[in-house]
Amino acid sequence: MWALVESGVKFREWVGRSGAVDRWHAPELADWEVPRADPTERRPWKWDVAEQRRVAAQRRRERAKAQRASLASGATAAVGVVNADDARPSARALSR
Repeated sequence: MWALVESGVKFREWVGRSGAVDRWHAPELADWEVPRADPTERRPWKWDVAEQRRVAAQRRRERAKAQRASLASGATAAVGVVNADDARPSARALSR
């Protein structure tokens, strides 16, 4: 309905019981719900999605920082592994 209104389609009007003429009105949409004007346009995230991605990015930065620190101290660590719980054998290691 929203896209139709934006493209200029005229909707029927109806007369309510009180005699008032009424027609469909576009609802107020949140920033992330508004249709894109351009497919390459970046979109704002819904607040809960933005929070999840912010937390994931923070964890990723902390892991990378810990890895750089361990490599700088001379320790040999597998790429992307911060602790033993994260270590998983690679497909190459399993095929040997």
